[in-house]
Amino acid sequence: MGCNNMDDFDKIEKLRQRANVSYSEAGDALRACNGDLLDAMVYLERLGKVRGPEQPSFSTDSQEKTSYENVPEVVVRSQTENTDPSFGSQLGHLLKTAFQKSLDNYLVVSHKNEEKFRIPILVLILAFLFFNIAALIAVIISLFFDVRYSFVGKDDLSSVNRVMEQAGSKATEWMHESYAKQQAKEAQQKEAQQREARQREEAAFRAAKKNEDTKNDTKNSSESIRPKTFAEKEVEDLVRKYDEEDKKNK
Repeated sequence: MGCNNMDDFDKIEKLRQRANVSYSEAGDALRACNGDLLDAMVYLERLGKVRGPEQPSFSTDSQEKTSYENVPEVVVRSQTENTDPSFGSQLGHLLKTAFQKSLDNYLVVSHKNEEKFRIPILVLILAFLFFNIAALIAVIISLFFDVRYSFVGKDDLSSVNRVMEQAGSKATEWMHESYAKQQAKEAQQKEAQQREARQREEAAFRAAKKNEDTKNDTKNSSESIRPKTFAEKEVEDLVRKYDEEDKKNK
C-alpha cells in the first residue's frame, strides 16, 4: 500500500492517535492489512503495541466515534475466536499441514544400497488407500530381497528410518537363515537318495550273484545224476574185478 495520497495519510494519523504508535508503526500496520484501519488496529493489538490514545478523543462525527468505541470489542472478539478455534478449523489446519508434509518429504526405494527411485509420501498414502493389504504385503515381501525404504525431506525422519532399517535387517537375517536351512535340508535329502541308490545297487548285485550261484549248483547237480554210459560201466566193472582179485591174492 502506498502512502502518497491524503486518504492514506488520514488513515495513518487516525491509527497513530488511536493506538498511540509512531507514524512508521502505523504505516507498517496499514500496509500489512491492505489499508484496512480496523484490521490494522487488531494487528497492532496482537503485536502488543497498542498503548491507548494519547489523550481523550472528541469528535463531532458520531459515526467515527461509534467506530472507535467498537474497536476494543472487535479486538476481544478476534482474540476469542483465535484462542478457541472450532473443530472444523482445527481439522482443516491439520489436514493442510499433513498434505504439505506429504509433498515436502519423499520415500526412497533402494536395492542393495543403490537408490532406484523416490516418490512423494502422498503417492505412498494413495497407494495404501487404493490397494490396502496388497500394497502392505508387497512392501513386506520386498524386504526379504534386500529392498530398503527410507524417508528424506524437510522434516527430521531419522527415527522412522531407524525403524525401517531394523525391519529390513531382520527380514534379511531371516531370509539368510531360511536359505541356509533349505540348503542343509536339500543336502540331507540328496545324501539319503545317494545312500538308497547304493543300497539298491548292492541288493541287485547280491541278487545277481545268488542267481548265478543257483544256476551253477543246478548244473552240477544235473551232471551228477546223469545216466552212465556203457563204456563208463565197463571201466567200473574192470576196476571192481581187479580189486576183488587183489583181495583174493592177499
